[in-house]
Amino acid sequence: MIEELISMLEREFKERVKVYKDRGRYFVVVEPSDLKRVVKLAVERGFNHLITISGVDAGDHFEVVYHLKHGGEVLNLKVKVDKGNPRVPSVTEVIPGAVLYEYEVFDLFGVVPEGNEPPGPLVLPEGWPREVHPLHKEFKEES
Repeated sequence: MIEELISMLEREFKERVKVYKDRGRYFVVVEPSDLKRVVKLAVERGFNHLITISGVDAGDHFEVVYHLKHGGEVLNLKVKVDKGNPRVPSVTEVIPGAVLYEYEVFDLFGVVPEGNEPPGPLVLPEGWPREVHPLHKEFKEES
C-alpha cells in the first residue's frame, strides 16, 4: 500500500517530492505549497491516522514531519521550513485532529501553522514569551 502511494506521489509531483527510506521507514520530502494536497492524497488512500507532528531544528532550517499511519505502515511527510519565515500550511482542514500537534510545534519551534494560528501556549507555562521557542538550537535557558 505505501509503495503504491509513494509511486503515485512521485508521478504527480515529479521533482517536487524526494523519497528515501531510513531504517525501514519511508520519508517523503514535500514542498510547503504541496503539503495539504499530499496529506489529502495520503488520507484518501487510508493513511488517515495522524500519529503526531514532530519538529527538528536542522541548523539552517526547520523540518516539520507529519507521521501518518495505515495499518502497520507509517508514512513520514517532511517539510523543510525557512528559519527566516517559519510557516507551513495548516492541515486541519484535512485532519482536524492536527490542531494540537500544530500548536505544539509552534510552541517549541515557532513554526506557524497558517490558517490555525495558536491562541496562546499549549505545552509551555502561562506567561511564557510568545517569541521564545525552547527547541531552537539557539535557545539558551536563563537561570
